Amino acid sequence: MLSDIKIKYYQPDNLEEIQEKWSTLFDISSASPFHNIYWINSWLKSLPFIPHLMEAREAGQVVGLALFCERQKRTIFGTKLKQLWLHRFGEVDYDQVWIEHNDFLLAGKNTHFIRKAMLIYLKNNKTLWDELYLGMATENTVSEFSEVFNFKRIDICSPDFVVNLINKQSSEDYLKDLSKNTRSQINRSLKLLSQRGSIELKQARTTHEKNLFLTEIAKIHIEKWESTPFGSGFNNPIFKKFHCNVLHADTEGKHCRLYSLNLDNKPNAYVYIIKNNEKWYFYLSAIKKSQDNKVKIGLVIHTLLINEAITHGAKCYSFLAGDARYKRSMSNTSESLQQLVCFYRPTTLILFIEKLRTIKYQILTLYSDLIKSSK
Repeated sequence: MLSDIKIKYYQPDNLEEIQEKWSTLFDISSASPFHNIYWINSWLKSLPFIPHLMEAREAGQVVGLALFCERQKRTIFGTKLKQLWLHRFGEVDYDQVWIEHNDFLLAGKNTHFIRKAMLIYLKNNKTLWDELYLGMATENTVSEFSEVFNFKRIDICSPDFVVNLINKQSSEDYLKDLSKNTRSQINRSLKLLSQRGSIELKQARTTHEKNLFLTEIAKIHIEKWESTPFGSGFNNPIFKKFHCNVLHADTEGKHCRLYSLNLDNKPNAYVYIIKNNEKWYFYLSAIKKSQDNKVKIGLVIHTLLINEAITHGAKCYSFLAGDARYKRSMSNTSESLQQLVCFYRPTTLILFIEKLRTIKYQILTLYSDLIKSSK
């Protein structure tokens, strides 16, 4: 019953209080790897202040936790809106770390009722927020929030591609699910690489190896993404420190791993994986440029990682959000979505601002269409 769940919202005195409760609850949850203690602890350490903690208890036991950063945003009219950001800070430099599959941390049983009790608490406490940000989150999670909050704006919507590994014994079983063209590209690439040398998928295990991999990943990633609108996270000290903390704290590699694809012991590509026992998530990659466009290094390393995931009993390999051809071609399930959503209170001011936002979007879309038609 919802009435049996008691909610408390406060700012803890220290991080240790959060970490102890979080670690205990995560162990009995079915949360994504983005909520493991290594990820959350590194995020907490990166922030300039301690966020607020929402705590749900049932029969005296903690069954739900959520961390909110409180921000204030000045409107064009000079007034301020109170914002709550779930497991995000609300500024680009801090949020470039980029959490996905975001949600409350919930005990493995009665998740729907626990989440709803927490959402109703937020809805009823009108002085806490004007805007509540959730994301990136799955369609199911957004739907659960939308049952309580009627007004929302979708700021980002991206396809999410997944490989279902249930009943797969090896990558050979997985490849049968793919198109003839994709299988051909993968097999041809493996053949061409094997003619050049010995292929090896290597995991960075020691502190030295992790630092070495991170250094090489940063070089390649910066070269590829530095001139793009969003840039490379490795130019951002907050991003770099966060991932160093995550990878080195998880000494046994249970939740965060770096892999390289080696040809005769020389790395050709790197992939950063976050995981739990059942799900492996591809976070980012760094692939060296190849002179031979017949060799699809990215397809090869993902195929080898999928085989590795199957060997370790994983049921899912996720490519996470982002529309890319290789993700579509390597997925064997229907496309789903992840979204960054702003839920807002329907005050006169906010409704007017949202109306202006809609008009601005329509004008920009019309202008863009006119530019395209004139070319």
